[in-house]
Amino acid sequence: MKTWNSVYTNLATITALLAACAGTQAADRRKVHDELVKKDLFAVITLQGHNCGKVISFERQKQHDYVATCTNGKSFRIYVVPEGRVAVDQH
Repeated sequence: MKTWNSVYTNLATITALLAACAGTQAADRRKVHDELVKKDLFAVITLQGHNCGKVISFERQKQHDYVATCTNGKSFRIYVVPEGRVAVDQH
C-alpha cells in the first residue's frame, strides 16, 4: 500500500516533467518563430534593394518596427510608415 508521502512525491515528479516538456515546446516554438521572422525581414530588405547576405539577428523595437543585423555586418531598420508602406533604412 502506498503512503500519501509517496503519492505526493510521484505527483511532484510528474508535474516537474510536464513543466519541463512544456518549457521545451515553448522554446522550440519561439525558435521556429524567430527563424520565420528572420526570413521575412531578409525578404523585405532584399526587395527594397539592399544587400544583406542573411539576417542573423533581429530586435523588435515596437509593433511593426525591427532592427535586423545581417551577415555582412550591416544593420537595417524595417518599419511601417503611417501611410502603411514598409520602409527599410540602413541603421
